[in-house]
Amino acid sequence: MEWLTRWVKNLAFYYIFLSALMHLLPGGEERKYIRFFMGIMLLLFFLDPLLQMGGWDEKLEQAALTHALEEEFEEMMRETGRQELAGADYVKRACEKEMKQQVKQLTEKWGYTMISCDISFFDGELLELREISLKVKGVGEDIRREEIFLKSKLEEVYNIPEGNINISIQG
Repeated sequence: MEWLTRWVKNLAFYYIFLSALMHLLPGGEERKYIRFFMGIMLLLFFLDPLLQMGGWDEKLEQAALTHALEEEFEEMMRETGRQELAGADYVKRACEKEMKQQVKQLTEKWGYTMISCDISFFDGELLELREISLKVKGVGEDIRREEIFLKSKLEEVYNIPEGNINISIQG
């Protein structure tokens, strides 16, 4: 029932925010765009419980993380002048840094504390992920089960073979 109370609070906040926003804005063209955007947000509020029940919220979040990493890479590749000055290593270091942040966010979301994380890519022009080495602080008694859980989740998010993910869990 926790989801129901959170859902009702979100809807109440939505309507209060919409009312305040509509009173503060002058009448004009902006109103229709604000109403359109707020309508989309209302749909998301109504769909949120359904997405959570089907597990789609996690899948969408993982897809968004993967998409964010791809966008970051494409943006860096577009900055050719900067890349020529710093070289291809600059791009790899920037992607490693971004991926470490994402892995940290994911492990914290799953209840773990990240101690260290190493990301490596294959050599070449294409930025292909070779290996993830992760050291986390365990949360339970069954270290093997935790390792399998983390490997499967990272495999889903980053589309890397399970054998290329090394996890060390400390108790």
